[in-house]
Amino acid sequence: PGTPAYVPAAATTTQSSAPLVTGTAMQAWITHTGKLNPTQPVPPTKQGTITRTYEGHTGRVNALAWSADSRSIASASDDRTVQVWKSGSGQMLALYDGHSHSRKRWQTNHVNTVVWSPVRDMLASSGDDGVIRIWRAEPEPHTLLTYDKHKGKVESIGWSPDGKLLASVSQDTLHLWNPDTGKTLARFDGYSGTIYCLDWSPDNTQLVLGHENGSLEIVNVVAQNTMLERQKVYTGHRGKITNVRWSPDGTRIASTGTGEGIQIWEAASNRCLLEYTRNHSPVHALDWSPDSHAIVSAGGDGRIQIWNVQNKQHIYTHPSYNTMVRAIAWSPDG
Repeated sequence: PGTPAYVPAAATTTQSSAPLVTGTAMQAWITHTGKLNPTQPVPPTKQGTITRTYEGHTGRVNALAWSADSRSIASASDDRTVQVWKSGSGQMLALYDGHSHSRKRWQTNHVNTVVWSPVRDMLASSGDDGVIRIWRAEPEPHTLLTYDKHKGKVESIGWSPDGKLLASVSQDTLHLWNPDTGKTLARFDGYSGTIYCLDWSPDNTQLVLGHENGSLEIVNVVAQNTMLERQKVYTGHRGKITNVRWSPDGTRIASTGTGEGIQIWEAASNRCLLEYTRNHSPVHALDWSPDSHAIVSAGGDGRIQIWNVQNKQHIYTHPSYNTMVRAIAWSPDG
């Protein structure tokens, strides 16, 4: 299915046909799991191999993103930087410190999010000060545009699959805007408190939002990207929504609530298909395999698990060397 990446404070990569990058306290790892067969569990002795560890950060790693060609990884950290490094060698390619120059001096301005454009060599990242920065890593890291129209900390950002739009959430408000001009195209006010996470549908027409009260809503992007309208609400969770990911094939959504398992639900009908509860601690990070057959999840116990979304069958476990995995991402090339 591909390779996931998880990041603790550092970043690490592992060796397999399923590359993952994960992040924890101050490192990121790339892990390779070998060829994964969703119908065949991996023997306990085959727990993957760490192929790369990146230790360039001096603070906790909060977010990870692969480049579209799977050759590079961006990691965002409490040390106020986003660092771009080669997935194959771990060599640093760029250090972006634009968030350390916030106008709001009272803010610690940890960098909490980073996303890579799916079609262009551009990144978007945000810190505690509520400002989103669009930037390029090469030839030298440089800011292209800043978006400062949110009133509070930006919780989540996402490029549209065609790369033409950015969606961002802060407090109870979603903004849809043009990353080339910074123009806000549409605004949507949530109905149930802070919006903590979002993701795009693969066909570019919808967004799913995770709310403070445990509900998720699907929002349609209409009128040539100038209007957002509520389409449906999913209420299967009880706690605050901490993660939401749309499957690459567009049919299902994976979500987690505080202190709960991972629920897989059908995007078209809102019907819960299954709940995975094998994680023995809160789930802090999850991602789909590129073929939509498996999910990788990780949390407070440091274990990274890959499992079959059809039958909840456990496929693989990788024991992290850190007590808490904060971010994880599957490589686009699988």
